[in-house]
Amino acid sequence: LEQSLAAIRRRRLDIVFTHGLENAALCRSEIFAHERLFVLLPYDHPLAERPAVTWADLADTRLLVSGGSPRDLRLLEHIAANGGPTVQICRASEATVILKVQLGQGVTLAGEGFARTVAIDATVWKPIDDPNGISSIKAVWLESNPKRALLRLVGTARNLVAATRPGPTP
Repeated sequence: LEQSLAAIRRRRLDIVFTHGLENAALCRSEIFAHERLFVLLPYDHPLAERPAVTWADLADTRLLVSGGSPRDLRLLEHIAANGGPTVQICRASEATVILKVQLGQGVTLAGEGFARTVAIDATVWKPIDDPNGISSIKAVWLESNPKRALLRLVGTARNLVAATRPGPTP
């Protein structure tokens, strides 16, 4: 994520949509959505039959996180320090992390959109039932970027979010 921020500051990227980016100095950021986190478990994991899991349920588990993952590492470290799973940063691709889950070497996380649309052999997705089981989806861009297309994109994203939020019930 730091590479993305550097690219925005150097004007090589106009905007980045990501999860939980905190240090966006010189950049403008806006939260566009919140997404429930899901954990990927091996199909034979003791928690695989539960409808949902908590961070405490995963206390004796290794949480595998790809080095290039957009997940907020500070949040994951906070969860680990408060009785959750042990975070292990893997210097590998997401595909390798998923393979490790299939082999029973740990679990990994994804947002609800991914978990509900991607089935992975020998695994099962379970929602995290915890206040820290929600991730923010944020856009980050350079405030001084003069491109009108960028401002239109941000406006379109705002309009899409507003259109998909449930309104008040009459």
